[in-house]
Amino acid sequence: MAEIISPNSRIFTDLQSEIQSGFEGGTLKTGKDIGDYIRSKGHTVDAYNKAEAEYEAGPDLKANPPGVALTRMGADLLGRFGEGVESVSEAVAPETTQKIRDKIQDNIPDWMEKTRQEMFFPASGNIIEEGAKEIAPYIATAIPIGKVITAGGKLAGLVATTARQKVAKGLVSYATAATVIEKPENNPFNIASDMMVKDEDGNNVGTVGKIVENLKINPDDNIYAQYLKAFVNNLALESAFTGTGLISLKALKSKTTKEIVDYATKGTVKVVDKVVPTALKDAAKVASNRVSRAYYEYGTTRMGLNDEALELIIEKKGAAKKAITESSILEKEFNKNMNIEIPKKVRTDKTIESINSALAGDKKAMMNLEVFAPKVANTVNKMRLTIDKLSKTVRDEVVEGDLKAVVNKNLNVYLNRSYRIFDDPGYLNNIPPKAKEGALRYFKGLKGKNKKPLLNDEEIKEVYKHYTEGMIKGERGAFIKGVSNYGNQVLRKKKDIAIPIRNLWGEVKQADKNYVNTYGKLAGIIAESKFRKEIVKAALDAKKASKKSIKGFSQIAEPVLGDKDSFLKASNIGLGGIKVNVNNPLKDIFLDPSWKKAIEQGTEVNLKTDSKILNGILKTWMSLKAGSQAAKTIYSVPTHVRNFMGNIFIATANGVNPFKLRAASKDIAKRYTGKQSKADLEELARLQELGVVDSSVTAEVLKATASSGLKTSSKNVVVNNKAVRSTKWVNKKVLQAYEAEDNIFKIAVYNTLKRRYKKAMPNKTTAEIERFTARRVRDTMPNYNLVPKAIKSLRYVPFGNFVAFPAEMARNSKNLLKYAWQDISGSTAKKMGVTDPEGIARLRTSGLKSLAGMTTVALGVDQLAEGTKAVYNISDTQAEALENLVPEWEQGTNKIFTGPIEKDKKGNWKVKYINMGQIDPYSYIKEPVTILTKAIINGEEYNEETVDKMYGDAIKKIVSPFIDPSMIASNVYKELTNDYAVQGEGVAPKLLRAAEKSFIPGTAAFIVKKLEFNKSRKKYGEGNEVNKRGFPMNEGSVSGAAFLGAKESELNISAGISYKLRPLINNIMTSKRLYTNKFSTFNGVPEEEIVDSYMESQNIKHKNMQLLRNAIQSYQDAGLSTSDIVLALKDKGMSGKQFSTLVYMTDINKFIPDYINKNDVLKARKAGVNIPFDDLTYLYKQYNNLEID
Repeated sequence: MAEIISPNSRIFTDLQSEIQSGFEGGTLKTGKDIGDYIRSKGHTVDAYNKAEAEYEAGPDLKANPPGVALTRMGADLLGRFGEGVESVSEAVAPETTQKIRDKIQDNIPDWMEKTRQEMFFPASGNIIEEGAKEIAPYIATAIPIGKVITAGGKLAGLVATTARQKVAKGLVSYATAATVIEKPENNPFNIASDMMVKDEDGNNVGTVGKIVENLKINPDDNIYAQYLKAFVNNLALESAFTGTGLISLKALKSKTTKEIVDYATKGTVKVVDKVVPTALKDAAKVASNRVSRAYYEYGTTRMGLNDEALELIIEKKGAAKKAITESSILEKEFNKNMNIEIPKKVRTDKTIESINSALAGDKKAMMNLEVFAPKVANTVNKMRLTIDKLSKTVRDEVVEGDLKAVVNKNLNVYLNRSYRIFDDPGYLNNIPPKAKEGALRYFKGLKGKNKKPLLNDEEIKEVYKHYTEGMIKGERGAFIKGVSNYGNQVLRKKKDIAIPIRNLWGEVKQADKNYVNTYGKLAGIIAESKFRKEIVKAALDAKKASKKSIKGFSQIAEPVLGDKDSFLKASNIGLGGIKVNVNNPLKDIFLDPSWKKAIEQGTEVNLKTDSKILNGILKTWMSLKAGSQAAKTIYSVPTHVRNFMGNIFIATANGVNPFKLRAASKDIAKRYTGKQSKADLEELARLQELGVVDSSVTAEVLKATASSGLKTSSKNVVVNNKAVRSTKWVNKKVLQAYEAEDNIFKIAVYNTLKRRYKKAMPNKTTAEIERFTARRVRDTMPNYNLVPKAIKSLRYVPFGNFVAFPAEMARNSKNLLKYAWQDISGSTAKKMGVTDPEGIARLRTSGLKSLAGMTTVALGVDQLAEGTKAVYNISDTQAEALENLVPEWEQGTNKIFTGPIEKDKKGNWKVKYINMGQIDPYSYIKEPVTILTKAIINGEEYNEETVDKMYGDAIKKIVSPFIDPSMIASNVYKELTNDYAVQGEGVAPKLLRAAEKSFIPGTAAFIVKKLEFNKSRKKYGEGNEVNKRGFPMNEGSVSGAAFLGAKESELNISAGISYKLRPLINNIMTSKRLYTNKFSTFNGVPEEEIVDSYMESQNIKHKNMQLLRNAIQSYQDAGLSTSDIVLALKDKGMSGKQFSTLVYMTDINKFIPDYINKNDVLKARKAGVNIPFDDLTYLYKQYNNLEID
């Protein structure tokens, strides 16, 4: 339909007026200029000329346009609002808007279009009517918007009531209305800017001019930015006119566009703050606070605490390890003297019990010991004095009231009893028969009223079960079901543990074990008390605690009260089990929720359910997961070597020479060979307390995962089963080795940094320097204590493998940069109060060393990789091509080439290299960055699909450690869905293979693979080695270097062609089925559906053609010819003709779409399907003009 313009519409009169103004102003000089201007407004010259002729023919229209003024004003209001909505719609969804516009123009008759224009865009009659029409749309549009805001308030139960709230609501409503009705380029500030005085460069002159220039909407901005700024400008304008001061012009002076938008946005927030109901804001604030708190508690290392509080919690956790180390000083001395004076061959149970009695304060036993074993007696006396010293500290600093007297009374005799039933997971199933018989006799001999038996035979069974299984479940002192109330009352009144019960529980009678347990218990009480005092002070200083009840803060629940004797026999609850008469600094303190949770739960997470079945499944799963992870890490020699090599990178990044390990190595060697001196043990204890050592992420994850599936303990226990003892010994040693590889470097970095900081801050105390240094080491080296709880929780799920390590590397990398900058910039000096120029210089030097170390780690491997490329004549183009051809998990990693790209005897193109991603701990950070950088820098060299894939690969690199199935889950899945499974094979053999893959230790798997390689070489000859499934084996994967962690990979470029290209080719060849399958649908298919499916099929084909073109280009860049590629595909059974056609398409960069063939037509006729030939032909022509890239 030809365009129609009504002479009675504002569309015509506005255009006529603009042409007249342009002609008079000299901007429109010729007929061509006028024609171009009309067309620029979206109209044809013919339509305008016809309208003008009608207008001149009816002069009465000039003074008296049709309709009543009020009617014209109302219709114009609707028209202007419609124009505005259309304008916004066009900005947001241009294609849809144009489709709607075209539909209307194609179907509406001429007379109806004229009527529409005259009704909704009427020409005005006079200046008053014109002014009213200009204002009305803004007011009328603002009113419903205001109603929407008011309705929102009513939903929340409140409305804007104050004058300021009502004004603010009106301003937001009006600004929104103006933004809808006006086009961005017609914004008042754009109009004002055109009227300003300009300088030589065309910029506005003066303060107001600059402000207006900054507020002017840039037509080059995207349409969303234009509308956003239009809203901001309108809001600013309304604020200025009404004098509300929400956005002041002074504040906009000399600001950039971004600053103006930011400033105005804040102003808008202030407006909304006045408009949104309080209840709604409060609800949103509560929800926001909960989300924010959950993030800080579970998603960050600080758990919602400050640095000081976090240090206190870490030191509290380290106190237990510290206590064990400190107690081992005398334990080692005791065992040494025992071996000298009372060798194992002459020891008897009576002798061991007598020594334990001497430690417990039996003077007669001590006198006897001094006679026949004076050195042992001397050590036992030291143990006794140490226990008494700790007891006095507890008496003076922890307990109060009657409990002080209890502690005093037990000085010189207190010794904490320990029992195997609580510490040894295997004891319950191996209780000595004599102990069991003695306990049953004891229960049977208990007397009640009238000296009659207290318990019958059935009750004795229940009591025995309670005193064994019940103890493991923590049911000590609980009501025993199946036993009379009187029987329960008598049993619960007994304060002392009878000897038969002690024997049943497996009382430990070795003096050294009881000393260690007693020391640990008392030291724990003291550490807990110290922690509570310091954490209360830290919380009060940080305004995270209050001595008065305030909203949102709560108290830590007090333990259930018990009697004063509980100190002597309590479990590890609260302050070492003390439940009354304790000087508890946290009492009557109200804490911030995050701080309260951190104090109660510490840094660990523990998933429990109320279901015994679920708990059982969870424990089994955790045991299996821990076993599979241990098999592939601590039981793998290559992993140990890579762990050591990875720590070289980490130490270097900290600015520390990673090869100056002599002192740290000596410390570690002495520790694990039992040759530490007292000073060595004291230093180790301090490092454990500070959380520097024994914090290996992998080792601690294994411990935590295992402890979630098995009942474990850090205490020294006696285990009699030889098989269990052997397994524990092996587990302990391999885990110690893994931790040692970590500890060596942490000690070296800690000692180096401590010396630096001591010289830079000589006025700080030793304790202050130690804490400062420890914080730096914890923050820049992997530390399990600081893994966010959300990450730790992932160990319970069947996906993710050692997710804590990549999370830690990301945190460490950030902190390395942060601390280096703080040291260099002087921020550290200012924070630590260092004013001495020499001290500031030393801190700056330390920061520069760290920066140099990071640079070495970041670029050193890159340079090594570049060097090997040069040695083997591999060009940058070839290396980049290889990045696209290597397995997905190796993309983005540095590769040390060990040979050139060359053909083997069989004509296969191959290249060998060492993937540094398995050694460099920072590869988790570097790999996605490398891929993203390549996509950004070289994006123009790749087609859209390839670039999208690169971005996807980078994201996958980041998230894969957290979402990939765990090893055992992955192996089970692969076996159950394996294409190579034996036909008709049951589930059991598959699960057996999955278990073999999951639990066979890494070292054993390497040996098996090496034997398989040797056997294959012997059978098929050198260079023809294959595994049992027929896949080629690379000698570099079973070499001595591979055993030491530096496995050589071999990329068989030719063999990978089929794997890489076949899926793409299949997608290209089969994509047309999306529409051809519609032709055989007998119940009929709408033509639109066929058209849509044709478009979808060709889009898929085009996408895969882009990927195919990039892949072929990569193979060609690597040095392969087209014939090499075709030959490789032929070997795998693919038609050379098919592929040659596709290669031709990629070579000429032309997309050849599919079309309807005779078979398609025959199928459609049989099914009675109408083929929309015209539409499909049109689409074919459109696709046929496309380039692949």
